[in-house]
Amino acid sequence: MFALPVIERELRVQSRRTSTVWLRVVAGALAALTTASTLSWVQGVAPGQAGRMLFISLCIVAYLFCLLEGVRQTSDTLSQEKRDGTLGLLFLTDLSGVDIVVGKLAATSLGAVYGLLAVFPAMAVVFPAGGVTAGEFWRTQLVLLNTLFLSLACGLWASARYREAKHALLSGLALAFGISMAPVLLELLLRGNLIPSASPVVAMFLARDVGYAANPMRFWFSLAAAHAVGWVLLFLAGKALAHSWRDEADANSVLFEPQSSRLDLGDDLTPDGMRPNDRAILETDPAFWLAGHSAQYRNLLPMAVLIMIFGPVFATAIFSRVTPRMVIGMSNPVSLAIELAPLLVIAAIAYRPLAEARRSGALELLLATPLTPQSIVAGQWRHFWQQKHGTIKAGLYFLTIVFVLAVANSVLNSTRGISFWYHAIWLLSAAQRLCCAMAALWLGLYLGMRIRSAVMATGWILLCCFLAPWMTGSIFWLIVQATIPGQVFGQSAAWYTVIVLGKVAIGFGYLLWLIYWSRRQLLTRFRELAVGT
Repeated sequence: MFALPVIERELRVQSRRTSTVWLRVVAGALAALTTASTLSWVQGVAPGQAGRMLFISLCIVAYLFCLLEGVRQTSDTLSQEKRDGTLGLLFLTDLSGVDIVVGKLAATSLGAVYGLLAVFPAMAVVFPAGGVTAGEFWRTQLVLLNTLFLSLACGLWASARYREAKHALLSGLALAFGISMAPVLLELLLRGNLIPSASPVVAMFLARDVGYAANPMRFWFSLAAAHAVGWVLLFLAGKALAHSWRDEADANSVLFEPQSSRLDLGDDLTPDGMRPNDRAILETDPAFWLAGHSAQYRNLLPMAVLIMIFGPVFATAIFSRVTPRMVIGMSNPVSLAIELAPLLVIAAIAYRPLAEARRSGALELLLATPLTPQSIVAGQWRHFWQQKHGTIKAGLYFLTIVFVLAVANSVLNSTRGISFWYHAIWLLSAAQRLCCAMAALWLGLYLGMRIRSAVMATGWILLCCFLAPWMTGSIFWLIVQATIPGQVFGQSAAWYTVIVLGKVAIGFGYLLWLIYWSRRQLLTRFRELAVGT
């Protein structure tokens, strides 16, 4: 098998990377904190119910990790070879497209599998907590491993078809979520059907003791169907790769076309080839004009900010109408997903403009003009602000109105003190999420100058803006619970309010420091980052 030398080489390279170790550490820490925070909320619940709630929370977190991390690890493997022009060199050997894809799969799966293995010990805590049998536990682990394999295959399929990292990442995520959710809709339409499903979500439900006892073979056939879909995607990726590398010469020639010939400026142009309003903007604010030419996909920015602000509001409204058991089992994963999805969009938008300008050499040309690094960065930020300032104002007005109405309602119902602080914490949490979006924008601009891979930069933005504040707040919460007596913590609303306000204040302080650090690094190191030193 010709793929074995490729697998050996890729595994040696991947095992020496520090990201392989740190991914395992972060995944284990995330699972441990999820376990500790969930157990802290289920004190006083029956042992069997507590274990069941914990298992549901960890399953959802682990499933999202497998689905997202698998695509992130593989979506820029083959496309990077295309951009670097090294893909054709691999085909000078006896390797086929499938051999290359299998080798890349073995290398990229190492870090993701290590991360998933780090979650397994945390999930095993459910055994002493009760509520989950050994058979259900191990069936769930099989589903998670199968989900990771499927997401890796989706990322490789997208990477084989697309040249740009952002297109491959979005296509891989869309395919992975489509395979996961489309059979679920069919499952809801055809209630009681016995057809095997290729969706890992359906397999996750069938792994439960109730579903498995009803029809064991349907679980195994569904698991095999999802696994077969993964191998089909790998085969298609290998075939697409074998045909696409021959087009690299044509693609490289397109990159050297004049920029004006590749820009779709529309029909409303002046004789000098510019839109009517562009001339005035170019003369008054050239940095803002330059930022406007890389404004693709920035219309998604207001939508992402809206979801970050109002998503938890709708989630709270939904959770208030379900049973407490479902809330405890699903509130943490759903809240994480609501903040994670728009943050992915913001990270991709923030990374793109300066990264493309640096890759094309445009930044070096800009620094030869009278434009200063401060003016270039300010132009990018002003363009960001123009896209989202209306959304931010509308969101703040809405939150303020809701806060005033809630306080007025609490005054009329004689619950003034408790309700006021409850809604104040809710308002401050929304402001913290807005601060998180701003931190992601500044960090994305800096990483666009610092890191070549869009996928790696997106991972760093999620780690710094999403996981780090959540982990810090969870550690603070657990320390406070360990130091304050249980009867005081559970009976005093004032203590609870102070602790939550302290947690929000820590998150605010960290995000403000991250904004300051990213902005300072971007302004002080702009020239050396532009030339790649």
